[in-house]
Amino acid sequence: MAHKILVVDDEKNMRELLCDLLEMEGFKAEPAADGESALTMARKKAPDLMVLDLRLPGIQGMEVLRTLKEEGAGFPVVIITAHGDINTAVEALKSGAADFIVKPFDNERLLASIRQALEAQGVVAQAGMSRPRIVGDGLEIVGESREIKDVFDMIDKIAATAATVLIRGESGTGKELIAQAVHLKSDRKDAPIVSLNCAALPETLLESELFGYERGAFTGAHQKKAGRIELADGGTLFLDEVGDLSLSAQAKLLRALDEKEFSPLGSEQTIKVDIRVIAATNRDLEAMVKAGSFREDLFFRLNVVPVYLPALRERKEDIGALARHFLEKYTKRHGKDGLELDEETMARLSAYSWPGNIRELEHAVEKFVILGELPIPGAGETGRDARVRAPAPLGLENDVRGVGPLKKAMKAAERDVIIRTLKHTGGNKKAAADILKVSYKTLFNKIHEHGIEIKAMIE
Repeated sequence: MAHKILVVDDEKNMRELLCDLLEMEGFKAEPAADGESALTMARKKAPDLMVLDLRLPGIQGMEVLRTLKEEGAGFPVVIITAHGDINTAVEALKSGAADFIVKPFDNERLLASIRQALEAQGVVAQAGMSRPRIVGDGLEIVGESREIKDVFDMIDKIAATAATVLIRGESGTGKELIAQAVHLKSDRKDAPIVSLNCAALPETLLESELFGYERGAFTGAHQKKAGRIELADGGTLFLDEVGDLSLSAQAKLLRALDEKEFSPLGSEQTIKVDIRVIAATNRDLEAMVKAGSFREDLFFRLNVVPVYLPALRERKEDIGALARHFLEKYTKRHGKDGLELDEETMARLSAYSWPGNIRELEHAVEKFVILGELPIPGAGETGRDARVRAPAPLGLENDVRGVGPLKKAMKAAERDVIIRTLKHTGGNKKAAADILKVSYKTLFNKIHEHGIEIKAMIE
């Protein structure tokens, strides 16, 4: 299902521009022109994310943000403003904003921020938790296995220290959630935790996002921008998928960590910072060190306290609790009552290996709530009580015989498979790229090459 995004901006042209951009990316966008409308719509429609301008008529954007957080709104808020400075950015992040972007901004920068915030929100749900919050001396958690309890015992031991943490684990296991838990249980909890997904941004943007830049540092740098390291001063910097950093960025990051200072791009000024670094990866960094694609000195600098987050197949006793949690969550969200997962279905869920981890389990349960059918891959048969139905295989919509030359036939086949995949994902390009085993950028280029109109296709 398409994520619902509430776009709040008092400028009509900007609202329409943002809504069009988001719709083209497969999101469902709804506009609001002022703070009061934003709060009303947020309470009634429960969006998955809000894009919020700070300068609004009536209730200002910062007040909207604080009100939402006080009311316990669970969705992330990405701040956009033409009047940004580091103090405002830090205030927004401390108030609970997922990101802070200064106008004018690159569309890909905004989209990367939105995707990262939605992914982080999904990770929280995947691990069966609300947004991390302190409950007594521990964290609220769904899970009964010894493995996951060991992870939280580790959090208790390391949170109060200043040690750098490296979280290892497969995609979909909840690495960002663990980073937030460490931060919230540390003495830095009142300062911001600032995240950067190193895999979500192209290499050309990574260094500028990490270190910031001066006005005129490069084409498009119209004004000074603080980097994530500077915004995290006094708090925690979380580097997700750190294995995707370029060697150049690795060298600069190592220097910043060792010397606790850095220089923004295009500046000779040295900025001193006090940050704790938590990194995460699903990659084999040791193998990357041997291959020369990851610096050995940076690996040792990050791997001070390693935390391993087990895959769902390694803690199968949690599957039942998580499935029931997601069933309760989505029956409330979609207004469904009386749905249950019987014992046979629960047994099948526990027998499956879940290569997509908790994310895959969550999506399966949501589909059950919406469609009344619970796909259990690899079950081997269709069970009446489990209501299992195998997804239709992707293939060619039309026979390509007689199309003409091989090159033309292959191009027609490629276009057809892309269209079927996008229909299968409801226009979600990131999910389609994952299915097709290509990068997001490759799929984006192919869509334009074949003249595929996503919005018209999914209507």
